Amino acid sequence: MKKIILIIIFIHIGFMGKNIFKSLLKIERLRNEKIERTEEVKNLKESILSYETDIKNIQTSFYKEKIARDRLQMVLPREKLYRMVEEKDKNI
Repeated sequence: MKKIILIIIFIHIGFMGKNIFKSLLKIERLRNEKIERTEEVKNLKESILSYETDIKNIQTSFYKEKIARDRLQMVLPREKLYRMVEEKDKNI
């Protein structure tokens, strides 16, 4: 009688073990995904802070002039803009 009960218990554990193993794998995968999402949220928050700083800086005249000069290639009246042009090596 004890042998039959032990056999039934082992069979039951065998079937349950497969499901338990799958559950443990799923839990580990979800933990890794949570870590990835946490890192993603952290990076997005840093990006938001950077953009907020840029928005504050745009309101200053120095930053406006910097953008106009660097990105838009604008100059003040009577200023000259010099560009450096590199010649490609003709021997190549």
